[in-house]
Amino acid sequence: MQEALYQHYAAAEDHSVAVGTARQFDVLEKVLNSAVPTINISPKLMLQIALGAKYMSYYKAEKADLRVAAKEEYHVHRAGVDARIHPGCEAEIINATLSPDGNGLTSWGEVAMQLSVGSIAGRTSVLRENAFDFYNRFDLGTRGALEELGWRAVWSDRVKLGAAHIEPSLTVATSEGEICDLVLMPGLDRSEARYIELHIWGEIHMAALAQVVLAKPLTEPAQRDIWDMARSQLTAQLVPVIDRTAP
Repeated sequence: MQEALYQHYAAAEDHSVAVGTARQFDVLEKVLNSAVPTINISPKLMLQIALGAKYMSYYKAEKADLRVAAKEEYHVHRAGVDARIHPGCEAEIINATLSPDGNGLTSWGEVAMQLSVGSIAGRTSVLRENAFDFYNRFDLGTRGALEELGWRAVWSDRVKLGAAHIEPSLTVATSEGEICDLVLMPGLDRSEARYIELHIWGEIHMAALAQVVLAKPLTEPAQRDIWDMARSQLTAQLVPVIDRTAP
């Protein structure tokens, strides 16, 4: 799909010049280039990973009894979407996102695992948006429906993909902060979240962690206790830890 992607990118770049948003387009590219791959999880799961567990796909975790399946209607829908987006290999795919501030999708979990690029670049593909939104955009549930080419990318083309996707939303008044929100908007819940989705093949081990961030306040004392244990384990293994909820 690379040729089609480059055509989308060139058209977006030309359009930004024509409508006077070339400066915003340049900022967008810089934001995309510096955004970090993140996965948001609970303190409990972070502790398990810090103690040696592997982070794996939804399907593998369910099969290993490490998590319960989603509600039936969501589980069935997810299976259908993933089968169209990743035909034949959906069980191997872990979802992540590009995060400008490193906090990730806080509506998914309070703890953001920031992944080292070296650990995931060679096994990561990029989708312009959440797979459910992508599925709906091209009506992929309809027999014979096809997605438009050029809206997926390898890791090294993530900036071109993100720029082509987001450029139509830019105006001459768009600020850098608003551009960051266009790249990732966590929303109050998952249904409101908007982001560029990363698809990572395989599993995530401790060695893949570049940094861990407590990005959302913990409201229950038990969660705080679990987080403190996870932080202690991470620190002992020389993984940088940041608490962005501290006063």
